[in-house]
Amino acid sequence: MEKYCAPERHTDLKKSLHKSMILGKHKVKPDLNIVPRAKKSHLSLHEKRILGLYKLPRKGLKYQEFLELHNLWRQYMLDSLDLSQVPNKKGEVEMENSQRETICRQLCKMDYHGAMLTVVRSKCPSHIGAQGIVVMDTKNTFKLLGQDNIVRTIPKDTSVFQIQVDRFQLTMFGKYLCGKPAERTTKKFRKHLVPDL
Repeated sequence: MEKYCAPERHTDLKKSLHKSMILGKHKVKPDLNIVPRAKKSHLSLHEKRILGLYKLPRKGLKYQEFLELHNLWRQYMLDSLDLSQVPNKKGEVEMENSQRETICRQLCKMDYHGAMLTVVRSKCPSHIGAQGIVVMDTKNTFKLLGQDNIVRTIPKDTSVFQIQVDRFQLTMFGKYLCGKPAERTTKKFRKHLVPDL
């Protein structure tokens, strides 16, 4: 430091550097009420993307391996919807409006991992007729594994899906299924107009 200042200021500089600071003498007592932060136990969204947790290979998954998951999903649907209470007369199913509304509300809150979905209508003509087991249900898409062992990504917002549960064939608008599966279970659904497709 001495070579950067004038020689007459060398003594002042040495004195100022050897001064003890007033606050340096007093030690601060640690606050015992503050709880130390625990190390984070979960991955951030950025870390999950780097690891590739949200990506499925387009080829490499086998349809036969996911049939067991589909059987579990069918049992889950039969237990959740309780469709045995719906009367059946001469091959036609009759439902009251209250039953229909409760089933529709339950369908919107269901988890579709393992469901066998068929795309009935879509704004993209190449998606119509696509069928497969849902291997990933994201906020805006279903990833379907077809019998040809290829994973197809189908957007929910612009598609109408059909599922077969026991003797019932249910049609659902994908617009009402938008959202993460965990968030859909707690979401309250209002009556909507039928989307235009």
